[in-house]
Amino acid sequence: MYRLLKTEINYFKLHLSVIVLVSLIFTICALNNIKLFPQIYFLEKYFWSVIVGLGIYAIVFMIWSMRKKEMRERQHALLPISINKLTFTRWLFGVSPFILVGFYIEMLRSILPSQQLIYIERINGQLGMMFIALVGFDLVINSWFALQSKRYDKRLIYTVILSIALIILSFGVIYIVSASIIKPFGFGGEEIFFFIWALIISLVDATIFTKRKLLVG
Repeated sequence: MYRLLKTEINYFKLHLSVIVLVSLIFTICALNNIKLFPQIYFLEKYFWSVIVGLGIYAIVFMIWSMRKKEMRERQHALLPISINKLTFTRWLFGVSPFILVGFYIEMLRSILPSQQLIYIERINGQLGMMFIALVGFDLVINSWFALQSKRYDKRLIYTVILSIALIILSFGVIYIVSASIIKPFGFGGEEIFFFIWALIISLVDATIFTKRKLLVG
């Protein structure tokens, strides 16, 4: 199981290295209190939350798109490893970038200048929402393949209902946590609930993944 996880990390080490690099660049700029766009309000306020949060989402999405294109899960299914171990490895590989970066960014709180602390909350707020988006998308895809025994129209109805429910519930979490759904940044630690909600979705997703009869998606 851990050998398979190590193989995936080595295979996508270039992409994962970019995630580390982006986090380090933010750390260097934040520690030195460097303001990249002091005269441009929007960029000054949201630049790092977009670069780190949305950037990491884009990289992880790219990784999973490549995994699907190369049918790596179908290849892994041929290995002498149980579906539960395969699912756990897949789950761990999927959630780790968000959890580790979120934890790392939060740990910077104790050493950053006070002017930079607001970026901690904005970055983790954005990162948490991107985490929700990615695991929600994967849940819908896995649910579609898990329902292969159903007629096409029933599969479609179930998938659409699931998608709508996920959107409503996720926006509900964002709305409850955020003071303003239009400006969901600048929390005071409440962004942790985004990560908790994303982890709940990911566990449901992992459970459904074990029900897939063919790992071809």
